[in-house]
Amino acid sequence: MTPTEPARRQCQPCTACCDGWLTASVNGVPVRPGQPCPHSTRAGCDIYATRPEHPCKRFICGWVRADSPLPDWMRPNECGAIVLLWFDWKGEKVINAIPVGAKIPDRTLDWLKAYAQQERRPLIFMEHVESEGSYTAMRCFGFGPPAFRKKVQALRLQSEYAELIRMYARQDAAGG
Repeated sequence: MTPTEPARRQCQPCTACCDGWLTASVNGVPVRPGQPCPHSTRAGCDIYATRPEHPCKRFICGWVRADSPLPDWMRPNECGAIVLLWFDWKGEKVINAIPVGAKIPDRTLDWLKAYAQQERRPLIFMEHVESEGSYTAMRCFGFGPPAFRKKVQALRLQSEYAELIRMYARQDAAGG
């Protein structure tokens, strides 16, 4: 690192992506809301140096990316959302925000909406649906042009949300 080069952001101690807010499988173990990765210590990853290539090393949240416009306070474990800034969805580059918990906090959602409007990019944001003490589904919401919001209204079930994340993982693996 040169004196003029900013320090690169580090994942740890944030473990939001490991704590089950994103649906994945790590070494054959399912990770989903209510079932975090067995290697997450809530203060880091106990196998960080030897973590698997997929999904762990390949997934890079919007906050960690070197070209991230997200402010420092938007680290997922602090702002309450995992943000994917360059998500290709149905032919559109969208901003995607997944809550760390049941719902994205108002401050974070307000910032994301203002950013989306400023950049003229649509935003998909989620809420976890809780039933009998477990997260059972996701609700998807759209912010942007009416036609985009209408498309997003069709996404209401967790299985469709999981497909979005699988698409992102495939894109990320391909360098998209």
